[in-house]
Amino acid sequence: MLKGRELMGLPVINRLTGQEIGMAEDLYLKLKEKKVTGLSVRSGNWLTSCQVVPLENVYQVGTDAVLINPMEEDNPPQEKELPYPSEDNTCGVKELKGLPVISTGGNDLGTVEDVLLNLPEGKILGWELSDGLVQDLVDGRKFLPGGSVLLYGPDRFIVQEGGWQG
Repeated sequence: MLKGRELMGLPVINRLTGQEIGMAEDLYLKLKEKKVTGLSVRSGNWLTSCQVVPLENVYQVGTDAVLINPMEEDNPPQEKELPYPSEDNTCGVKELKGLPVISTGGNDLGTVEDVLLNLPEGKILGWELSDGLVQDLVDGRKFLPGGSVLLYGPDRFIVQEGGWQG
């Protein structure tokens, strides 16, 4: 199990040439399918745009780097910024951070802090929820299994009552 933030800032390296492509900046998710579709990579300085490397090109994720298979010449990385939510409900993890999470019983569970996933398969296992700094220090953060989320809305997640773990 891996947290999305553990990838952010890691160098992304072509595993056949050793060339650094850039730094991992975000993960793109298809929420309804509960899967990761790609990795946003920023190369150069802050003026450059992000390239999206499809998940199938991610060879290995380590603690110090992400190794990718080379992109095919006829299928180069796309330069794109995705709005949330997009037409196919694809978004970046950064857009989700801080979204409120409400249960079907009307209880405020906190806010989305991070995604937990299984790579290289790309399956979203669940979500890490924050209830504020003090409460997080006292009780720890909550884990929300991916299957508990009933609605991924642009303003909040709605989840089954009792579907989280403290």
